[in-house]
Formats: sequence, structure tokens, C-alpha cells
Amino acid sequence: AYLVLQVQDNEVEYGTRLDYQDTNFDEALQKEYIKINAYKDRAQTTELPFIEESVEGLNEFQFFMKDYEGQMTDIGQYEITTSKLTSDDYVIRYDSGILTINQKPVTFDESHNDYYQFLYDGKEHGITATVFTDDLVGKDKQEGKVEIVYEDTNKYPNSAVDVKRTDDWSVGFYTAKIRRLTCERAHNYKIDWE
Repeated sequence: AYLVLQVQDNEVEYGTRLDYQDTNFDEALQKEYIKINAYKDRAQTTELPFIEESVEGLNEFQFFMKDYEGQMTDIGQYEITTSKLTSDDYVIRYDSGILTINQKPVTFDESHNDYYQFLYDGKEHGITATVFTDDLVGKDKQEGKVEIVYEDTNKYPNSAVDVKRTDDWSVGFYTAKIRRLTCERAHNYKIDWE
């Protein structure tokens, strides 16, 4: 007889806590982290009942994910494999799964929409924005900064400008647009524009 152990693909946001490492064989089946099927033939045309007593190693069953570092793992795809089982009654085949970690959306408090006005003085002025702390993961909570790009909404609507410039067109209204996060793990986040 043949036994196929299939690890199911999983897709989560950056920062999601996963319990693969603390999950035993029975829990893995219940949570549908894996599927296991027994067949009479290699072509898998005739299914048989799975007999746990015919397989050794279930008590030591565990998952492995290369380069996975828990909650702070970068976005990307990671192969999920399992420990090997042994059996005198089954030929066992293992199909690995893929864990996909996607970017986590972040939102900003409303202060970045406040109107900010100053007289031209040749100095650089800026507007800051703060990310809601609950949107950040782990140590990123202390590094949640943003980069601002300024655009002249009157004459140069599509060009970034420096508000320190002395040209006469530097005077006017500017819109501060949030371009991206500047924390160390900024690539793990995305800004959803409405």
C-alpha cells in the first residue's frame, strides 16, 4: 500500500504568529495543516483507510521551514516540510507545501492631513506622519517612520520639489504625500490608498 502525506499551502500577513513548531500530528490533521491518504496502488486509483498503528514516528512528528524566523520573518515564500515516518506496510511519499507571507497593510493617524502653513524663510519645513502602532510588528513599533514627498499642487502637480528653493514658484501650496515607511523592515508593509 502507499501513503501520501501532503502539507497544505498557507498564506498569511507579515507578523502573523504561526504554531507549526508546536503542533503534533493529530493537531496538524485537525487544523488541516496536512492531509494524509492511503492507496492500494501507486496510481492512487483505489483509496484505503489510513491505519495509524502501521506507521512509526507520529509521536515525534514535526514541521520544518527553512529560513523561517517566526513572527519577524520577511515576506516571501517558504517551503514547509515534515519529519519522516517509517512503516512496514506503506510506501510513504511526502509532498511539501508553501507558506506565503504577504505585506501587512498599515494606516496612519489623521494628523498627516492637518493643514500646515508657514512663511517662506529659506529653511526646510516638513510634515510628519505617524503609523498606528498596532499595525506594526515587534521591534518595528519603535521604527515606524515615513518618508514625505512634496508636490507643488499649483504649477508642478507631478514633480517633487524642495521647499527650500529660492525660485519664485516655491511659494504656494504643497501636498505632503506619504511615499513609504522608512523603518528597517519597511518592505514587509504596504500602504493601502483609498
